Amino acid sequence: MKNHISKVQVLAISAFAFSVFCTDIAAASEPEEFNLDTVLVTATRTPMTEKQIPQAVQVITAKDIENLGAANVTDALQLAANVNLSKAGMTGNQVSIRGMDTAHTLILIDGKRMAAEDANSTANVYELNRVNVSAIERIEIVRGNGSALYGSDALGGVINIITKRPGVAKATLGINTGTEEKGTYLHYDTGKQGKWSMSTSARITDVRSQQSDSDDSTNMNGPKRYIDFKADYDLGKGKGLTFDMSHLKEQLREYYDDDLTSSKAVIDQKEWFDNTRSAYGLTYYGKDSKNDYQLRTYYNVLKKESRKTNNGVWSDFDHMQYETFVIDGKNSSKLNEKHLLTYGGEYRNNFVRGTRMGTGGDNTYEDDYLGLEKTGSEKSLENYSAYVQDEWQINEKMFVIPALRYDYHTSFGSNISPKLGTTYNLSDSTRLKANYGKSYRAPTISLLYYEMTRNMGKRIVQVLGNPDLQPETSISFDFGIEAEKGNNWGKLTYFNNSVSNLITSETVSKIGTKTIARYINVNKAQINGVEAELGRHFNKHLSIKTTYNWLDAIDKETNERLNNRAKNNAAIQLTYTDNKPNPLTVTLWNEWNYDYRYDDVNYDYSSTNFVINKHWNKHLSSYFGINNIFDKEVDDLTVSGRNWRMGMEYSF
Repeated sequence: MKNHISKVQVLAISAFAFSVFCTDIAAASEPEEFNLDTVLVTATRTPMTEKQIPQAVQVITAKDIENLGAANVTDALQLAANVNLSKAGMTGNQVSIRGMDTAHTLILIDGKRMAAEDANSTANVYELNRVNVSAIERIEIVRGNGSALYGSDALGGVINIITKRPGVAKATLGINTGTEEKGTYLHYDTGKQGKWSMSTSARITDVRSQQSDSDDSTNMNGPKRYIDFKADYDLGKGKGLTFDMSHLKEQLREYYDDDLTSSKAVIDQKEWFDNTRSAYGLTYYGKDSKNDYQLRTYYNVLKKESRKTNNGVWSDFDHMQYETFVIDGKNSSKLNEKHLLTYGGEYRNNFVRGTRMGTGGDNTYEDDYLGLEKTGSEKSLENYSAYVQDEWQINEKMFVIPALRYDYHTSFGSNISPKLGTTYNLSDSTRLKANYGKSYRAPTISLLYYEMTRNMGKRIVQVLGNPDLQPETSISFDFGIEAEKGNNWGKLTYFNNSVSNLITSETVSKIGTKTIARYINVNKAQINGVEAELGRHFNKHLSIKTTYNWLDAIDKETNERLNNRAKNNAAIQLTYTDNKPNPLTVTLWNEWNYDYRYDDVNYDYSSTNFVINKHWNKHLSSYFGINNIFDKEVDDLTVSGRNWRMGMEYSF
């Protein structure tokens, strides 16, 4: 694709328009009607408006998800600012915030960590499609480091998927279908019944088989089943107990391209994946005139089984189990009119057992399956932490949040994560924001103790953990301005991340058809960028939003650009609603990616998309959408061309 407009020109025009826009706003003497009063809890662990929060944040509501016709969380996040969800081959999606690696995004469900794959190549790749989208109340995104409150893994930011709490009595039935998947779902809420209120959601999804354009390989396809349950018991005087549980079952398969390049051909390569994740949690909460507190414990486990054939016979298998057990608590205490102090602590135990551990862990054993034999082992790591944060309203204009967290990991010892954020109001409609902090990612059990051996057709690949790994660390800062006047709004932010001790893999040896690789600390990266957003409500029916992201991501060891990132990303979104009691909503957007770096080659591509959502009455609604309308494909990036989706929902 040819880029007819200079990227420098695009950036210059955007910056000029924003500066003129903000100058006009700063000169206004009266506050205008548009404001950013959306309340979030993830950025500070306390309810706070988007205006006041120093960090760059975004909320995607259940209404937004409905208007997009999202069948999964990946769909729901496709318009999220500066979040890269590019496909990871045929298996899943990267989840990269501000150009950081996918493993540097912390994904939470109701503020809780979920048991999941923890190697560099698999971290977060499957997670967004393991959440029942019909159970979601909203998704909160925090861009920028989050270790001062959340500890490890939040170098790039935090995505907190918040599920629906029991509320008004209601039942919802829905169906969806499309190019990529089809499904049906149910959500039922009992409403308040005495002291109890309960809700449940169930969903069955069938992921359709999609064949690669470059060969005969397919994606992971097959059925997924979700069920979620939540019960709340009112103890009175602002106190209560919440019990929640969820269950996921995946039965997927994948086909690989035949290899006929030698006399020892590899054909009929198939792999099956049976995965089950169960989660349970219990929370005690309370609130009075000065304190807002909770004490919580939760446990979740992911069990994975895979089996593979080459040439029609069983050639490989794996059994893995990942567990997370947590006890945590926090309290927000109003000291006076100027200070709200939040403090808390956490105990976390991570456990991994399986054949991909080989002899790298403890308590080795032999696993016999399908006439094959593998060695397995297990490992457990613990983390203890405490944090404190002060929300300090210095005066009417200046708001400061200092925060500090201490973590002790049994894998590498102690770590301290400081953070300082501030919001300064130039006027009622214009504010400056700045943040500085340190984040880290602790080496996971797999990175430390892996001894994975995989049959890859004609080749055998062995990946070894490294018990001497050090945590990845980041020093980051950002500063920006945001403003609104009447029906216009805008944001402009510069961010800077310096990352050290990046964990990667190096080839140790190649002997015949066997390759051995090992995790090491080696790389340093410098990731700088600019985020810009401009929007306008033309009237009560039509609005427009434009975004532009510039990214300079460099490997400091080689001075080369980092792969799997676009240097320039831009989008324009038009939204129309007729604002009737049973509304019609249409969303049309176009996204451009210039200089997307993959395998040291730059690519330019764009996509045009739309979705239409119609409420026919107070009970019935439906939607239809098409992504990549003009069917543009980029085989190397798994941009697979036009796809459509449609669905219907009935509530009573």
